[in-house]
Amino acid sequence: MREFYIGENITVSTESDSQVTVGRDNKIFAQKQANESGEASIEIDSMFEAGHYSIVITKNGKFISTEAICIKSPFINTSKKDSLREMIKNLDAVIEARLTNNVDAVQSMSINGKSYVYETLETLMNARKKFTDQLADLIQSENLKKGKSPIINIKARFVNPR
Repeated sequence: MREFYIGENITVSTESDSQVTVGRDNKIFAQKQANESGEASIEIDSMFEAGHYSIVITKNGKFISTEAICIKSPFINTSKKDSLREMIKNLDAVIEARLTNNVDAVQSMSINGKSYVYETLETLMNARKKFTDQLADLIQSENLKKGKSPIINIKARFVNPR
């Protein structure tokens, strides 16, 4: 799923004279006709709210394709928990590409201000473990603030079998 921010332009490549529509929940937010080269550019303006949308491409009333997109607001601050989950997701994608010997695997990336340039699988796994530990500690501290104890009470009753 591609992600865009409010204020960006979405450029869609399709057949010439196709109709490109962006909508959500049976409501159309933008519609554009593709030019002769098959390009359609739609501006994500203030009409859009953060959320999931669909791009539907039709030609002469016939369905061609659809794509799901996510539109984000650049002003919404993400929590530390969400940013840690995003970093773990990005690392998982790189690790999966390495494990499948994908030639197109990312050779360099920057996460949380630290640059990884063709790191070994062990280094990537250690970074993932560090981020998952941070996430677990953060969730545990939030639960403690809510009054949830990390200790689970187990009750057992033993009956004398006579």
